[in-house]
Amino acid sequence: MNVSDRIAVIYEGKIVGIVDAKDADENTLGFMMAGGK
Repeated sequence: MNVSDRIAVIYEGKIVGIVDAKDADENTLGFMMAGGK
């Protein structure tokens, strides 16, 4: 997560969220990847 400033998560072809890389953690990204918001 040190490569980018922001991370966009796509689920079923739609962006479900964009988070700052410094605030992102594996649990949050995993939740979003599973369809959570």
